[in-house]
Amino acid sequence: MDKAPETIYLIPGEDIDGVMGYLWCDDPAPSNDHDPAEAVEYVRKDKHQAIIDRQAKAAKMGMDAAKSTESVQRTTPSDIWRPVIQRLWRVSEP
Repeated sequence: MDKAPETIYLIPGEDIDGVMGYLWCDDPAPSNDHDPAEAVEYVRKDKHQAIIDRQAKAAKMGMDAAKSTESVQRTTPSDIWRPVIQRLWRVSEP
């Protein structure tokens, strides 16, 4: 094996002596007898950090986008038309 796998699973099962316990495996359900929902997934630390970094970057981009649209959403139609209406009123006053 050249490199450690990215993901391994701890699954319930029998060891070589037939004793029930937990076994390390590269598949969450290596046979039909295993339920993948019972497997505990472990991700290699360097891969896990890369995932966290991507999620943090996406969250920051989302927050920045929300901030930029928040200022646009604060502008109401009356804010836009108020100066126009005020100018019209001044023009039409005797």
